[in-house]
Amino acid sequence: MKGLESIKVFEHLIQSMESEALQWRKWYQEGEPEIVELPRAVKDISLFHRILLLRALRPDRLIGALKQFVRENMGDEYVEQPAFEMAAAYAEMNV
Repeated sequence: MKGLESIKVFEHLIQSMESEALQWRKWYQEGEPEIVELPRAVKDISLFHRILLLRALRPDRLIGALKQFVRENMGDEYVEQPAFEMAAAYAEMNV
C-alpha cells in the first residue's frame, strides 16, 4: 500500500482507507471486486489503476481484471480462444 501511495492517483489511499473503512471492507469482501464500484475516494480511477489496486489488495481477482483490460484496449480476439476445429487439426497432421 505504501508503494501505491507514490502514484499520484493513490497519494491519499491509506487516509481514505482509514476514513472510509466500512466501504473498503465491503469492497474487499466482494466476490468480484474487479467489477463492483470502488469506495468513494477512488471510484473514478481508470481500469489500469484498478488493476494496481487489485494487485495490492486482492491478487486472487487479478486475472479477471486483466482480461477486461485487454478486451477493452486490444479486443476480444486477444482474450477469447477460438473454437477447436478437428478438421483443421487433422489437415495439419503429418500422417
